[in-house]
Amino acid sequence: MRITIIFLFICIIPIEICGQNDYYATDSLMSVGVNLVDGRDLLNSRFCMMKMGDQIVRYTPYEVKEYGFKDGRVYLSKDIQTSDSVQRVFLERLEKGNTTLYYYKGKRNKTYFLEKDSILFVELPKRKEKRDITFRSNLQHITSDCPNVRDAAKLVNYNKKSLTNLITRYNNCELKPFPFFKYGLIIGYGTTKLIPSSAIENEYINQLDFKYDGGFTIGLFVDNPILVSDFSLHAELYYSRHGFSYNKLIENKDIDFVANISALKLPILIKYAYPSNKNRPFINAGGILAYNFKNDNSLYEASMTQNIIEIDDLKKTSLIYRNQVGYSIGGGLECKLNHKNFLFFELRYSKLYGLSDSGSLNNSEIHFITGINF
Repeated sequence: MRITIIFLFICIIPIEICGQNDYYATDSLMSVGVNLVDGRDLLNSRFCMMKMGDQIVRYTPYEVKEYGFKDGRVYLSKDIQTSDSVQRVFLERLEKGNTTLYYYKGKRNKTYFLEKDSILFVELPKRKEKRDITFRSNLQHITSDCPNVRDAAKLVNYNKKSLTNLITRYNNCELKPFPFFKYGLIIGYGTTKLIPSSAIENEYINQLDFKYDGGFTIGLFVDNPILVSDFSLHAELYYSRHGFSYNKLIENKDIDFVANISALKLPILIKYAYPSNKNRPFINAGGILAYNFKNDNSLYEASMTQNIIEIDDLKKTSLIYRNQVGYSIGGGLECKLNHKNFLFFELRYSKLYGLSDSGSLNNSEIHFITGINF
């Protein structure tokens, strides 16, 4: 038992040391704790570079079989087929398992390679020349023995993060929704209430009984995953229109406020969707900008003197500013229609403030939104 523990300890220690330091290995030795130079993707694919004193020494893939940086990146020497010959290069290992994913950056191209069960070693080009076969088609064929990643193979993008995520899931045969870029249409119904700011100077505005006014909204959205995760950057651009009319008798004076507002609004939100395979609850929060391109608002005072009605315009400046900024927070449910299309429903609250130090009417909004991606 003691001999077994000692043996395992001897085997594990070099692995831990390599994982915490720069290293390189040849056919006969491994050197740990060296000072590797990061030449980025292009040079790293051609050379293993080390700083020795004031000089940088370059080793080719024929001299070094593997090297790695302390941040976890590992490069292995492999023979690949180029346009007219076989060439030995360094491939960056992105995922290690029953199926291993490699990345190669050349002078004119970038490409990926898959090594499956240490037997199959194939290139994964973005599209095969003279044939209408994409990398997604190849991935669907290669991963066909795991139905859990069938939909993910149809949605994966041709970049390191996305492909690594897919191959990791394939190695574990993991059934989980795959993050991908979405865009589509939104429609909704919103109710807006005007709220006097604390700095407003008009004595009558604070005495009006402001209520929520309803109106429809329509617009577009984009939803972009953050680092191929369940978090995404969600942005919308939608149009809304509201009409307000309030009246109150104050000190024998009839006070009327009327406003017609048409606006373009741009919420920019961070969204989190729970990784359920069918219906996905989600929450989001962030900022919102509003441009009130039609902004007609008036405040009138009507009084009667000797049977004569006098109407005065009490508004010296606009009580609703053309540009507003605020925050939004919401939550809802995404319903899966197929591997690519989702229908979502959301309830969202927003608060908008005028971009000025002087008094204005702010907005409190509640929206019921539905949308579908194309």
